[in-house]
Amino acid sequence: MKEGVSVLRLLFYANLLSSQRDSLEVIETERKNYEKMENELVKRRQRYNDDASDNDEQHENERKSPTSESTSEPSTPSAATTTTTTTTTKRKSINEVDEIESPYENLLQIKLGLKPNEYRHGQHQFDIFVNEYANEKIDIRKEYLNFIQQPTSSIQFSFIFYPFFLSTINKIALLNIESKARMYLQRRSIFVHNIFSSIRLNPFFKIHVRRNHLIEDALISLEYQGIEHPDELKKQFFVEFEGEQGHDEGGLSKEFFQLITEQIFSPEYGMFMTNEETRCLWFNPSAAEDLDREYTLIGMLLGLAIYNSIILDIKFPPVLYRKLMGKIGTFEDLETSHPTIYRSLKSLLTFNEENEGMTIEDAFGLTFQVAIADAMGSRLLFDLKENGEIIPVTNVNREEFVRLYSDLLLNKSIEKQFDPFFHGFLLVTHDSSLRKLFRPDEIELLVAGSQVLDFNQLASAAAYDGGYTKDSPTIKNFWSILMTFTDEQKRKFLRFTTGSDRAPIGGLVRLKLIISRNGPDADRLPTAHTCFNALLLPDYSSIEKLQEKLSIAIDNAAGFGLR
Repeated sequence: MKEGVSVLRLLFYANLLSSQRDSLEVIETERKNYEKMENELVKRRQRYNDDASDNDEQHENERKSPTSESTSEPSTPSAATTTTTTTTTKRKSINEVDEIESPYENLLQIKLGLKPNEYRHGQHQFDIFVNEYANEKIDIRKEYLNFIQQPTSSIQFSFIFYPFFLSTINKIALLNIESKARMYLQRRSIFVHNIFSSIRLNPFFKIHVRRNHLIEDALISLEYQGIEHPDELKKQFFVEFEGEQGHDEGGLSKEFFQLITEQIFSPEYGMFMTNEETRCLWFNPSAAEDLDREYTLIGMLLGLAIYNSIILDIKFPPVLYRKLMGKIGTFEDLETSHPTIYRSLKSLLTFNEENEGMTIEDAFGLTFQVAIADAMGSRLLFDLKENGEIIPVTNVNREEFVRLYSDLLLNKSIEKQFDPFFHGFLLVTHDSSLRKLFRPDEIELLVAGSQVLDFNQLASAAAYDGGYTKDSPTIKNFWSILMTFTDEQKRKFLRFTTGSDRAPIGGLVRLKLIISRNGPDADRLPTAHTCFNALLLPDYSSIEKLQEKLSIAIDNAAGFGLR
């Protein structure tokens, strides 16, 4: 096996080397951007600690002052906690982390200077190097345990050394095992600490929020932990809603993510806008200046969702996930993010003046001043070059125009919005294997799930409750109806029952739908608890009635279909 996979690795490298690598200019820009991100991250932590130190000094002076009041207002949770830490140590830069020996890189790859994510695609698709049958036989948990229990130099063979060969499902399993192993080690060290110390530490990352102040409470909890104690974010995530009973076994966390993404992506915040052609979200270039914390929160939510295996009901274009991997947006990315603009620029690049009998200036009438629409439909003017309004686009400079225009759309015009968003994401994922293991398209699957919907898989994994079995007449009618649904109806059904219209990695077989009998035949509609993937289905007397009630329910479900 080792010899075969090693040969396959050589072919994988050859596949990369025979394709087009990102330009050196782009790679250098990305390197500088990463350094900038890391420096900003450290500065933000320093500012936070400086503020905390100032508050501590003020409180200490007030305490020593003979005229101070004997009682004072209780301090906020963040202020109370920050009194224990008033200095910060600079973390290793991302580039330094990359240079640490990694099981996902080998000496030949390092010698060749190969970084797979510097190649948008290979000569052949990356998936041809993944053997699905072999991947089904791999015990990733066993591979990982064997790997961590002995020195790297003594390991004869491990699939962990060949990430290109691993399926996305196994990569996710490996990331989750790494995460759980880290959580276990943290819980064990905290347990030992709690035995010998009077200061109790929490082995979990738990936040307490009020439903009517969801974003405000999440900002306070996540921002503090992300800046002051980023390791807390690697712990298992739990949510408590104020005034509500119940232990979070996954359902409350999922509901928290659903509710907060619904609120923060709503038009009233003005942080994002929707492309009418792709229905994808994109940053609003004229968003308010004071939304830095909210963008950071969203980035952290994406990272936390990955670590806690929660699919978010959001749709970003693929370029967003490239940017989260440290890449910058280029002209090729416009095809999926801004299709109309891409087609226009493509026609500009392929325009032949001789064949068309006219110049580019006459045909297009463009200058190096362009307009970008914001969330309100207003047009924002930008000069791609100094005095751009008087520089015409010609046959000579059209490639420069396309490059600068693409850079403006995907990078420069949204820099103030994307930077804190990226900071938040890095706060959670900074020291993980995410960038070593995954391609940008796989990160999209981690966050938002797959668009491939196989309802036969959904049926095979379904569970039944309240008196229903797979042989109940209503259940048989139910699946008979669902199998006739169009793709659009299937997406509506999934959104109604799970809060997302996409499948998790590995398909719908990994989404355990619970169908519970909700009383005898009645005129009421089916309802759903999206946080538990549960459908409450009355025992309708006929297949016609079941189809009518189910169609009404999924067509009129508001928001995330929560009931």
